[in-house]
Amino acid sequence: MDVSLHLYKDKKGDETKKYFFFFSVGHEVEFKRSGILIMAKSAIEGSGDDLLFTGTLTISKKTQWQIPTIDWQPTQERDEGQSECQYGSSFSDREWTLVNDQLSKRNVRPIELELCELKSFRLSDDGNRMVLIQKDGTRHPPLIFLDEGCEEFVKAMRKHYCVKQSHSDENLYLLSDARMEALDRSLSQLNLFDKPSQDAVWKFVSDIQRDPVYTTLNTFSKIADRLIFSQSGEDGIRPEEEMADLLQKPTNLEVTTGNQDDGAFEVVTSRPKLSENLPKVLRDEPLCQLDWELHWDEQGRVLDQSELVQKIFKGGVEQNVRSEVWKFLLDYYDFGSSASEREACRKAKVDDYFRMKTQWRSISADQEERFTAFKERKTQIEKDVFRTDRTHPFFEGDENKNIDMLQDILMTYIMYNFDLGYVQGMSDLLAPILYVMQNEVDAFWCFVGFMKRVALNFDFDQGGMKSQLNQLIELLKTYDPEFYSYLDTKDSGNLYFCFRWLLIWFKREFPFNDVMRIWEVIWTDKPCPNFHLIICLALMDLEKKTIIENGFGFTEILKHINDMANSNVSISAVLAR
Repeated sequence: MDVSLHLYKDKKGDETKKYFFFFSVGHEVEFKRSGILIMAKSAIEGSGDDLLFTGTLTISKKTQWQIPTIDWQPTQERDEGQSECQYGSSFSDREWTLVNDQLSKRNVRPIELELCELKSFRLSDDGNRMVLIQKDGTRHPPLIFLDEGCEEFVKAMRKHYCVKQSHSDENLYLLSDARMEALDRSLSQLNLFDKPSQDAVWKFVSDIQRDPVYTTLNTFSKIADRLIFSQSGEDGIRPEEEMADLLQKPTNLEVTTGNQDDGAFEVVTSRPKLSENLPKVLRDEPLCQLDWELHWDEQGRVLDQSELVQKIFKGGVEQNVRSEVWKFLLDYYDFGSSASEREACRKAKVDDYFRMKTQWRSISADQEERFTAFKERKTQIEKDVFRTDRTHPFFEGDENKNIDMLQDILMTYIMYNFDLGYVQGMSDLLAPILYVMQNEVDAFWCFVGFMKRVALNFDFDQGGMKSQLNQLIELLKTYDPEFYSYLDTKDSGNLYFCFRWLLIWFKREFPFNDVMRIWEVIWTDKPCPNFHLIICLALMDLEKKTIIENGFGFTEILKHINDMANSNVSISAVLAR
């Protein structure tokens, strides 16, 4: 142990002399390896690459308190003899960009946490990529181990905690205190429940107090389903563990009441689990310039709108044609219009835009003081645009003209739709549109088309949001009743953690480029107008095992979902799911 002693003397006149002793305690390093990469999403639009930052990963024990700590710190300079090609060669499935310049350091944060704060970690199929997940739901960006992988790192963690592979997810590993493991083994011998730590027992007690008749019959329906309708084992006797977890698993049987007067109950057929045997879906290549040009006739009309929209739905759109394609998807132009008709349409929209812009710019300071609603909305817009996507190159820096343009468009929208005006979150929806269009007028009218789709999200009574959440609840109950039951026991059955997803269509969950891909797919209205709800289901399905295996509660679930922006979730995987 490295200990140093420091002596300090404090004088206050001639009355007192105080001596203070400070011990500087070193660290006992149990694991240390340099060249560990951390993955962060690129903030540079159009690159499509992830950023890799090299650093040093350690597990050290603070000997004064005997607390093992995981620490990753970025290195200042790139390691000698390591090039971008060398890093990329270990991951042949995609291209990587290694960044160490000062501009990009804003995108990566050091990792420092006590080992006791760690709940689990997830490994990639090749065992080289690890995502740390804390007990409070925090999910850190992936750590990438080159060459020998992460066996030594896991071995160091095993000195302090039990590391067990999840039974339902082979890539998820759970950490637990050895003493708690011994307690669980002792309790399991009682054959009460498969997982004694869960609160299923208390939920059952609460339910039977609230509604004893329904709860009793519902429980017996589970028993009947397990003992009567399910196939028995080879010896015809059911294993004891099946009865152990009986009350913990939600039933797949629908129980309906007959006449309330006679108290009759009817057990109907079991519902299939839609989450099983998901079909494999492959995404197509995005719509390119050549494909776009081939869909037009000599008059500039779309030859086959259905085929074009289906192409966009299956593969998205390349960046160089987005500005034109989005105008059709957002009702700026009609798919059936000719080139000359679109030119006339744009000319009229330019005139309309600047007429409305002149209206609000001509309001004097004296008028504004008596126009409370206008003044409040203007103030809110100024605050929001100042903090909207300021790390993106298109909006960063002081005196950025694009920020001014963003503000002017939102102010003009107030004059276009004064009943709705401006609500926080609209700037998030406008920013990608302005980036794509690179034109104030075009961005405004595309934003108008987008707002027609999501205007109900910003109702004062939140009626539109409540309706979507209710629809999402019903979808989840049908798709995965077991997962919904788990969320319900954790006070998350209202799915409020999906609120931001629905409000601004995943804008803050994913990087710029991924958000644009999601939006253009949803705008096709394929296969249904509420396809964004299906995307919500896909995201929950991806995180289901992590949430359940870690036993996350209300706060942890909310924190875990909010950290999705740092998790490098593949949008292609979500859309394919």
